[in-house]
Amino acid sequence: MNNKKTKIIAGLLLLFLFTISLITANLNALTFDEKAHIPAGYSYLKYNDFRINPEHPPLIKSFSSLPLLFMDLNFPYTSENWQHSQEAPRWWVQFDLGNEFLYQSDNDPRAMILWSRIPMIILLLILAWFVFKWTREIG
Repeated sequence: MNNKKTKIIAGLLLLFLFTISLITANLNALTFDEKAHIPAGYSYLKYNDFRINPEHPPLIKSFSSLPLLFMDLNFPYTSENWQHSQEAPRWWVQFDLGNEFLYQSDNDPRAMILWSRIPMIILLLILAWFVFKWTREIG
């Protein structure tokens, strides 16, 4: 198969991957970890505060929360879960804060979840493109 046809097929496959990813990102429910990762990434970027979800590296959470900076969101920075004035384990505090941020702060949780998944779709497409290029080189 010539180079042009191969690139067209790869482009169509990437378009299909993007379409399916976008549809499922909009239809799937919130995962367990997203409840902690979304407010953690948002607090990293908006407040430069890394106390939520410190057990994971911040890069991907920050990248995922980047679109949320362009939304008018209410962050529960007066919450006890953010202030850590209660005697709750750190592990549970991040999920309670996620509940407050997503569902109890007059934000649109569906939009927040969808927009925080868009950067992951972009990362998926970049990875898929590099896998295509790499396999063409070694093949």
